[in-house]
Amino acid sequence: MDVLAPRHTAERITTDHGAIAAAERLATEFAEGAAERDRDRVLPVAEIEAFSRSGLWGITIPAQHGGADVSAVTLARVIAIVSAADPSIGQIPQNHFATLERLRLHGDEEQKRFFFAEVLAGARLGNAASEPGDRPPGSHATRLRRTAGGYVLSGKKVYCTGALFAHWVTVSCVDKQGSPWTAYVRRGADGLRVMDDWSGFGQRTTASGTVILSDVFVSEGHAVRTRFEGPSRDSAGPVTHIIHAAIDLGIAQGALTDAVRFLRTLSHPARGSGVERATEDPLTLRDIGSFTRLSCWWSAPGA
Repeated sequence: MDVLAPRHTAERITTDHGAIAAAERLATEFAEGAAERDRDRVLPVAEIEAFSRSGLWGITIPAQHGGADVSAVTLARVIAIVSAADPSIGQIPQNHFATLERLRLHGDEEQKRFFFAEVLAGARLGNAASEPGDRPPGSHATRLRRTAGGYVLSGKKVYCTGALFAHWVTVSCVDKQGSPWTAYVRRGADGLRVMDDWSGFGQRTTASGTVILSDVFVSEGHAVRTRFEGPSRDSAGPVTHIIHAAIDLGIAQGALTDAVRFLRTLSHPARGSGVERATEDPLTLRDIGSFTRLSCWWSAPGA
């Protein structure tokens, strides 16, 4: 199944404030029908297209390449805001942002120029990293072999969040010496198969299925060798982790918002409480207040 929508020119976001404002606007739209999409597993094709067209998928690109280069705090807030509306939509770009960070660290100037421009124009990067058996990156079976004019890539990947919606599938692989690489494979490439075989509960529309690569040709400039120079040099992992935390925070914030709405519109006070509305029950107010204080940073000025 291929649900990739045609790529459209994205808006250009230039500030942290602009990124937050765009996320808040989209969250209002994404909240409509989010529960039904998850219940019926209706993939958010139009929503993902609107998300990337907004310019939010390019907000971490360095300023010298035309991006907003937003802070990690702003990136986390954007993801949390979107995840509160629809956790699947918040999850899908996680590896896109980790790949941009890895490209910033390890790509050469020509690779940065090309792929950053692609993303700023609306392209999405999908994930093809994990392998069956949960192999660590250094022992991946997916191989990148040198050939005339580039490379040939073969392997099988699972848990490929974002690949079904991607214009470029980023594949973690190793060369014959076992050195780690990231290959950028254009959707539609011969030998690339992206499968919608994901099954789960909750966040059911991330389409985190399987990717099969059968002798896929990769151009010379579309493979980036990952050079680690100690733990402090690879910030792609921390980007992934902060986004995970932001997704969880967004889910919790969405649940709290829904709980308050339920109390205000449908719930009844406990018998014997002596109040007319559930929102006046002192025990309920105590519990809701404790959860609210945990997320007080959500609207903190300058956060």
